[in-house]
Amino acid sequence: MKNKTIAHVVFLMVCIIHTVQAQNLTIINQDYEKAKAECRLQHKLLLVDFYTSWCGPCKDLDRRIFRDTAIANEIGKKFIVLKYDAEKDSAHRLTLKHHVGMYPTTIVLNEKQQLLNKLYGFGGSDEDLVKNYLAFLDEGIIRNRNNNYVKGVSVSTALIYPRFYEEYVNRVNIKNVDVSVKAYWDTANNYLGEAPFAILCYFGGGNEKVNRFFLDNIKKYRELYDKTDVLFIVTMITIQKFSDAIRQKNRAMFDTAVHIARLHLEKETVGAFLQQKEEAMLRSEGRWPEAFAMLAGRMNEHDPDVYAVSSFCRDAIEQCDDMKVLEQCVLWMKKVTTKQEELYTLDLYARLLHKTGNKEEARIQMEKAIKAGKESKENTQRSEAWLLKNG
Repeated sequence: MKNKTIAHVVFLMVCIIHTVQAQNLTIINQDYEKAKAECRLQHKLLLVDFYTSWCGPCKDLDRRIFRDTAIANEIGKKFIVLKYDAEKDSAHRLTLKHHVGMYPTTIVLNEKQQLLNKLYGFGGSDEDLVKNYLAFLDEGIIRNRNNNYVKGVSVSTALIYPRFYEEYVNRVNIKNVDVSVKAYWDTANNYLGEAPFAILCYFGGGNEKVNRFFLDNIKKYRELYDKTDVLFIVTMITIQKFSDAIRQKNRAMFDTAVHIARLHLEKETVGAFLQQKEEAMLRSEGRWPEAFAMLAGRMNEHDPDVYAVSSFCRDAIEQCDDMKVLEQCVLWMKKVTTKQEELYTLDLYARLLHKTGNKEEARIQMEKAIKAGKESKENTQRSEAWLLKNG
């Protein structure tokens, strides 16, 4: 009997210890009402972590933030955490309300459930994940202290949205959404409201009339809504304007896009962004030596990633006949394949070799590409068809 009593006391002590440890950071799964009540009870802010079961970066964030005891305990001093699967959102409609289309996304709400801050992804490079995430949370704490919440976002989760938006966000129906979005903006007459803003942000802009209204009234949007969302919309509108200009080879349209970018995008990033777009425009215009010189300059200064070089070389294969440019592309892709010997890079390298006349080496490299693709279980049919035709 005595042994049973001792065992019972030990069991209770272990439970108490585990409870105290768990209370350092309260994590609630999917239940928004319970999370709100806990915020009021503990007088803490609410951190909503939007994720999906298939999202790799979401799992990385969870491991490095919420499963790290020291970090979790620090967060627990000021926050309750609501882990929210965005694909199971039938009850609380938070994904609709906060127009979440990228994962992970984090929002910070005060006790009244007013929006304080929002973050898409990690907020920076992978090595700075923890630092940037905690800085984002600190900013939310400061905003709460200053009663600086997002004025245009209500606390209600019962807003009325058009059917196409609900079905698309909830992945019930994703067909013909472009037609539905166009029809919505063609008949909408309130562009500043919370529900229209959610749709504008989710789809990265509206029609030409709506986008012009947004840019003309961007100061008002910044007063009403989160800076992250406003920047996202203006970035997407600008990217679309650049894409249209480049596709149509229209310099006047391109200059308009440049003006918008300089006026509204962040000063520290707009320079590099405009360089990339100018390079793409030069390629579209067939001015390959100039485009090449721009990319070469960026390589010397910033060493662009594999994507930048590969994108240039892919277009060169299809559109460029300047042999000097093509030969330089061969040298670039040779360097790339020494670092990333995979289907995509080797395939590009082989095609460039073939276009510059080195057909035997092109065959060898395409065979290596197909082998690498099969080893990584990628679809190699396109490469095999090329080899059959050109090998």
